[in-house]
Amino acid sequence: MSQEYSFKLSLEDFDIDLIRFSAGQSASADFGAKVTEFFAQQFKSFGGKARVVINDQDRVIEVRWTKDANWSDPKDSILNLLNRAEFAKAVPMIWTLIKNDPSDLDNYYNLGVVYRELKQLPKAIATLEHVVDLYPKHVLAWIALGVAQIRMGKLQFGEETLRRALSLEPKNRWALRNLGACLMKQERPNDAIDILRRCLKEAPNDVQALIGLGEALEQSGSIDEADGFYLQAMGQSVSHLSRNFTRRARLT
Repeated sequence: MSQEYSFKLSLEDFDIDLIRFSAGQSASADFGAKVTEFFAQQFKSFGGKARVVINDQDRVIEVRWTKDANWSDPKDSILNLLNRAEFAKAVPMIWTLIKNDPSDLDNYYNLGVVYRELKQLPKAIATLEHVVDLYPKHVLAWIALGVAQIRMGKLQFGEETLRRALSLEPKNRWALRNLGACLMKQERPNDAIDILRRCLKEAPNDVQALIGLGEALEQSGSIDEADGFYLQAMGQSVSHLSRNFTRRARLT
């Protein structure tokens, strides 16, 4: 039995580059057809049909979609989009999942991360705050929220948020690395040194943490030790490039 759902996106939430249109063409007759075609292809891949209604006055796209008998969970498709950094394309797909199951906070988490990567930081922060409000132990959401706050220039909020993540998972390398970067942005290299050493204890080959610790040590006056971490970071980068080159060579 088919089920119809609907959700709305503002035109600002839909990346018109996906259909090779410019902002000035969004009112043209072909625009609606192209948007409809885009959603139809997306939903077809996991067993669904889409219809699109565009309200030019309110600048809103309403997507009405119907499951069919071959419906399959689109989470894998969305994760593939995220892994390929196709964030704009993922937004409407994630809204599909949210409409299908509003209780699944991982969908809101993914949406928050996507908004962050699309530089829509107020939306990212609001979405991720929704996640941690409902599930205060969602460590990844706390980290993502902290990074969004830092990118928005709210450094003290970002620091507090990342420390909240570390209170839940003290050895989390992502929280440690980003907290170290936040402290550096606040010109607190001595505090950053301790945090980044903790990060490297958990992930000795983390290139960004190695560079960050080198910068913190350099600013604190420990030039020789800083050079050692810079060299280590260069070694890791060269090793990574070498492995990728070898892998490609084997495939050709």
